[in-house]
Amino acid sequence: MDFAYSKIGSQENIPSFTYSGYSPLTTELHHRSQTNPVEVFNCQTSYNISQHMDPYGKHYHGNNKQVNLGLTDEEKERLQIIEDKGIDTLVMSNDNAGLENKEFLLNAATESLPSMLRLLFVKTNRIQLRGELYAKIDTFNFVVESTELNINHHFDIPESVEMLFMLLLEKVKMLMCSLGYIDVSDFKVQRIKVNIKMDRSTSKNCMQKLSLPLKYRVKNAAYDIDPERLKSGLPKKESCDLDAITSIYKHYKLTGDGNQLLNLRAIDLYCFKLCHTSAEVHTEPFYLTSPIDVKENRSFIILEDVLGNFQRFMEITNPLRFANVENPTDPVTCIKCNTHYAQLVQLELHQRLECGDDFEIYELDNNYDEESDPNQFEIKTTFEKWMLFGVKNNENV
Repeated sequence: MDFAYSKIGSQENIPSFTYSGYSPLTTELHHRSQTNPVEVFNCQTSYNISQHMDPYGKHYHGNNKQVNLGLTDEEKERLQIIEDKGIDTLVMSNDNAGLENKEFLLNAATESLPSMLRLLFVKTNRIQLRGELYAKIDTFNFVVESTELNINHHFDIPESVEMLFMLLLEKVKMLMCSLGYIDVSDFKVQRIKVNIKMDRSTSKNCMQKLSLPLKYRVKNAAYDIDPERLKSGLPKKESCDLDAITSIYKHYKLTGDGNQLLNLRAIDLYCFKLCHTSAEVHTEPFYLTSPIDVKENRSFIILEDVLGNFQRFMEITNPLRFANVENPTDPVTCIKCNTHYAQLVQLELHQRLECGDDFEIYELDNNYDEESDPNQFEIKTTFEKWMLFGVKNNENV
């Protein structure tokens, strides 16, 4: 299988996040996207000016609502139902009311489903997804069912959902090829159904379980910290006290007072931020200090949960590789099926789904009527088109 990959309804772009010091008193953050050699777009939501002595992270201080989840009363009620009934499995479905396939899948991949998945990360740090795509080819009805895909970080939701839908779509096209159809786009997506399973075993010890977003894990440029090893130092790096760093950062989070940050020595802190315009997750400096003598600074990435609560630090071994944005004009290729992708994270998700090889396809009778599951009950939501069902855990019934 050799087909060009592109995001549903969007172009690959080369983003850049840069700081400029046009004034000795202020620093300006610029986010730009380049979709081809001549077109450069200035982002209107990821631009800010801060005082020169402020932490870099303060550039997004007023934009944190775009990074951290703020729970509405309706979302709190939904979570309470899930908690009270001990639910760990949910089903979401969306029937196509007449949209073109591309528009229907784009809406499904970017609206209610990702919002629900982010909400569930309040109660867990790992979610398993399994998707079903109902397609009508001529007078025949087919269902393509995916294998399970693990999502280990709330920032992984957009890419994971998109890849799941893309491979389901490609499986339908491959089915049409095998049936002898010339135009493999001549079918109708009638329904999307997603089975969601929460891993409750991770929710009791979030600090140890929270991981990096996948797009940063594949870089292999950060690792878990041994606090005692940090205290001993290395020939090229200073020693440091992780407890003291944690205390200083938590104080800043609580009070917004950056004076204690001035006590940091030979330490660089980085954080993840989300651009509201492009939905890109990127790394930006939170606080940088000057090196001591000839030794290198130690670099740490700040890990926070979906609500913005601090969890832990991980040490960055190569800050440049960790923070750099991949160039989509230099694609990566699956050695198994020869599919090309613009980013390593896309290839990783594709391979986790085994190129879609284990997806199942079955035909439905034209008079098929799905039976209601007695273990399912509807959970009322404000979603305009999606239905949400909780699946009763028999152990808790």
